[in-house]
Amino acid sequence: MEDKEKKEKQEKIGIGKVFSSFKKSLVFAQNSKKYIIMFTVAIVFLSVIAAIIPMLAAQAIINLTGALWEQLLVVALIILVLEISRNICYFINHYAFTLFFYKVFQKMQVEVARQTLYIKSSKFDATSSGVFVDRISRDTSEIADFYRRFADFIIEFITNIGILIAVFIINKAMFIYFLIAIAIIYVIRVYQTKIQYSRWKLMRELHEKNSGLITETVRGQKDIKLLNSENDFLDITSQRITELNDKRIESQKIDRRINFLRMNVEDIIDFVFIALGIYLVTISAWEVLTIASFIILYNYRSRIFGLISFLASFQETSRQYVLASNRVFEIIDSDKFEKEKFGDVVLGDIKNSIEFKNVNFEYVENQPVLKNFNLTLKIGQSVGIVGKSGGGKTTVFSLLTKLYDLQNGEILLDGININNLTKESIRSNIAVIQQTPYLFNFTIRENLQYVNKDAKEQDIIDACKTAMIHDFIIGLKDGYDTLVGEGGVTLSGGQRQRLAIARALLKNSKIILLDEATSALDNQTQEDVKTAINNVAKSKTVLIIAHRLTTIKDCQRIILIGEGKVVADGTHSQLLKTNDEYGALYKNEAMLDD
Repeated sequence: MEDKEKKEKQEKIGIGKVFSSFKKSLVFAQNSKKYIIMFTVAIVFLSVIAAIIPMLAAQAIINLTGALWEQLLVVALIILVLEISRNICYFINHYAFTLFFYKVFQKMQVEVARQTLYIKSSKFDATSSGVFVDRISRDTSEIADFYRRFADFIIEFITNIGILIAVFIINKAMFIYFLIAIAIIYVIRVYQTKIQYSRWKLMRELHEKNSGLITETVRGQKDIKLLNSENDFLDITSQRITELNDKRIESQKIDRRINFLRMNVEDIIDFVFIALGIYLVTISAWEVLTIASFIILYNYRSRIFGLISFLASFQETSRQYVLASNRVFEIIDSDKFEKEKFGDVVLGDIKNSIEFKNVNFEYVENQPVLKNFNLTLKIGQSVGIVGKSGGGKTTVFSLLTKLYDLQNGEILLDGININNLTKESIRSNIAVIQQTPYLFNFTIRENLQYVNKDAKEQDIIDACKTAMIHDFIIGLKDGYDTLVGEGGVTLSGGQRQRLAIARALLKNSKIILLDEATSALDNQTQEDVKTAINNVAKSKTVLIIAHRLTTIKDCQRIILIGEGKVVADGTHSQLLKTNDEYGALYKNEAMLDD
């Protein structure tokens, strides 16, 4: 019971929480002061105009019924001028807000995307992609849109405060009645918003899961086809969508019931207003309310009752805003998505050595991948790393690039602990080419240039020639301007590998890490990639993880890893003579090739 009460307390969204979220998100509105000033001025004029027009409309009706044609024409002309002025103010307000919205929206999306890239790999691995996609696209839009709603709220608030003051001056009995009516309908709308909040939160979580599943379905479309599992995936998708829609239907069911109650209450309040107005007008001896005043109040009536709905709607928007803001700032500055941490020591080019000292690491508790791992590598060498699957080879690369934090031991670059180095000192010095390198749905040129925006055309061509991919590219219809599709789907595995090598060369890192670069390639393509690797090794430090020993047998040094430790270390010929496990691996590979 106590836990439930505690949870309900935590879920409570008050004005303080809205203000706190609003204050945090204002950082994205910096440098947009001119737009804020523009729609603030427009808001003031709109509020004044909105308060005056009902009075003039009432006077027009009185002039009309009294056949006061000249006065009616004057009033109509004044109303025309005010309405044109109102339209101009709306135009300025919309113009200013549109620019403001998209600038804030852009800043928020970029910042959330930036912070997403800084999240620790261990946390990223355990989180659905839908969580980040939804928060970058949907939640940032809701936060930016809140500014528009807030501006509307200010207009409504100022306008209706003025109207309530006018009602108070015209007739105090009607003023009290309006306050009672506002309180009754407001309580109903607040209750409606309050009971829906937990459902909104759950629906967002379900929407994240759906986004993640849909993303995976689209990206894994070929595999789904080849597995003949279309119906299975459609069943899963249908279940997820049904679950989300059930919650939506349940939410709308509650809304329908409460709205039915609210509309009936509003109709009753409307009837009582007219009855009360008739009563006050007919007490002519006291002159409690004149017909002209009653007409003015009747014109104000819809605005005041509209304020009630608007206030409740704004509270609902505020809750949605706080929910979206919490989710966005969970990525930006909370501990839920822990960010990578780097030191402040700057290291230029790594010139001497890379050293692993007593390194221990595990992805899953009590399942060690590296155990007291020790290895020293000299800069300028080509080094092959081999061993059975699951032995920790790729983990060595992941720790060296600080994708994961060390749990024990040290990694030293030129004698400096990797934890003390800046991100640029580590990742600018090291380029990684994975087994399945990711290419973006850009042109070939754009895929190469995003690692080095200053690269000139000749730099790109030289890198591609070294990577043995230039001739293929110029043979394409659009050459370097050819779109490669998402993930480089229009290219073969070997072409993607060689393009990734060219990209690493343009990055101009001194150390190149190749993770299973030739494992899934045919012999001819393997030879092409191997030639590209040999070209790179002439001027770079190259570390190669390989299952196919033919890829690394020419390396100056070969490291055999087993059960998280260095088992053997030497050249290809040395290991064939001194290590039975390496010899067996080489012999088995030769038999498979035959």
